[in-house]
Amino acid sequence: MTSPSSNQLLQYNGTKWVNVTILPSSTIVGISDTQTLTNKTIDSTTNTVTADKLHSATSTIVINSATAPTGGQRLTASSSTSASWVSPTLSACTDVNISAPLAGQNLSYNGTQWQNQKSNLLNFSVYCSTLVCLQDQIIY
Repeated sequence: MTSPSSNQLLQYNGTKWVNVTILPSSTIVGISDTQTLTNKTIDSTTNTVTADKLHSATSTIVINSATAPTGGQRLTASSSTSASWVSPTLSACTDVNISAPLAGQNLSYNGTQWQNQKSNLLNFSVYCSTLVCLQDQIIY
């Protein structure tokens, strides 16, 4: 046995009694207590974590006022301190410019933004093969 310290007990290791630490050196987390956990890793696939806020490098973002998401939605900041679940839309993108879209138009990138324009692509099906005509040239 060496110099004992707090939170230790004596345990027989098969040949002699040794002192071992049985408790963490800090406060024990209770299952019915409300506590603040710091520097804890939760990495099991069976863990369920519930949170009402996310913390960024500069502020706390409230998420508990957001309704439950539906398929395809993403969590988006609505201010510097709150976020909500939203469905992605083209109008939310800063590099998309859609003016008076017409049936059959596509979005094309012009080097700085996406714009709607008449399609240059035509699709043909010939003998169960697909041919694509791009600006009057056939591509197999």
